[in-house]
Amino acid sequence: MKNMRGTRDLRRKASIAFLGVMMGLGVFILASMPGVAGYSTSVDLDGINPQIVTFMSVTIHADANVSTHLTININNNLRNQEIYLNITGPGPLDVDFTMERDFPDRRLTAGEDVAVLNAQAQYRFSFGVAFRVQSNSTSSRVHLGAALGAIAPQKSMLSWVTKDISAPVDDPWMLSETTASGDDLYTTLTSSSYATIVEQYTPFDYTWIIIIVAIAGIAAASGLVISKVDYFRNAAMKVRGEGVRIHRMSFESAVSHPVRERILDIVLSKPGVHLNELMRQVNLDSGALSWHIQVLMDYQLLKMEKVGQYNAYFPRLPIKNDLPLYLDAVKLMKNETGLRILHLIESEGPKFQAELASILGVEKKTIRYHARRLIDDGIIEIKAIDGKKYHVLTTKGEGVLKTIDELGKQAVD
Repeated sequence: MKNMRGTRDLRRKASIAFLGVMMGLGVFILASMPGVAGYSTSVDLDGINPQIVTFMSVTIHADANVSTHLTININNNLRNQEIYLNITGPGPLDVDFTMERDFPDRRLTAGEDVAVLNAQAQYRFSFGVAFRVQSNSTSSRVHLGAALGAIAPQKSMLSWVTKDISAPVDDPWMLSETTASGDDLYTTLTSSSYATIVEQYTPFDYTWIIIIVAIAGIAAASGLVISKVDYFRNAAMKVRGEGVRIHRMSFESAVSHPVRERILDIVLSKPGVHLNELMRQVNLDSGALSWHIQVLMDYQLLKMEKVGQYNAYFPRLPIKNDLPLYLDAVKLMKNETGLRILHLIESEGPKFQAELASILGVEKKTIRYHARRLIDDGIIEIKAIDGKKYHVLTTKGEGVLKTIDELGKQAVD
């Protein structure tokens, strides 16, 4: 009997000890949880070998050109995300990367409109994931990419936006240069920032229904008034078409203004330049710059074309329909490194990655990034020659370079 009682006491003590250990373990786990509710880990990148971090259905492909300590925080509500991080800069680097559903404290809330600086359209946040990237170096660069998944067909309406991590809460977001590669969307962060992808959309405005009804009523009451409106509209179009001056200035005055001279020089040297780049080079706000551009367009000196999601500006020459691979050429002309790669291959023949990096004086990671974009666009391809993988021009790539040369000739003729 005493032995049985002793056995029961031993079991009870063992159970209490086990529960105590489990409770202690639970407390330790709770105390160790990161600020983001979900998953946190650290990865040491050696500057050579990329690494893949996976949490549930979130996958992050990370690489760097220097030794980098990367801390990753992922909200546990995120699903089905594939992210690409390419980190460059002087090392060693310490980078903190956080993925959240949104950042309400930065005026970024799921499903709501996003205030974007100098935007020509309205944007809303519907991507479902936002990022915070913080680095210990102001010279570092983070090439950030995201797989679009189910929303890939809408990529022409999608753009990256960023906000500096130290910016006031009420500051608007900034449109960031956005490039597409297959079903992935990329941008480059040049400072510690918040970032996400927003969707351009046109809200339904009931005001137009009221206006249309009112116009219909006026038209029914007075056909003569409408006829006069049509007459003056057509007369104005005729004046524009014949090059008669629209503003109170001569043609010489329209051309000789220093700002408009600068705009013309940029467009002639780089046909297809978009508004954001003109703003950077001319150093004017979008309102003043748009007015000068409109003067040049009214005097038949420039024209605007829609290229993807950007308004691009060209000399008023009949070049778009006459040249093959026009849009491919315009897109490539915005990619200085990609264009240098193509010209080098064209002039010196097939090159492998290390050769391109050495001759152009850029990092191998940078060459790899731009080469991948050129391969995805069908402009170059990889061929094995003597056991090495060389980058060579495709037939399309040769055609794109010819189109770029022709654009340059027409711009200065």
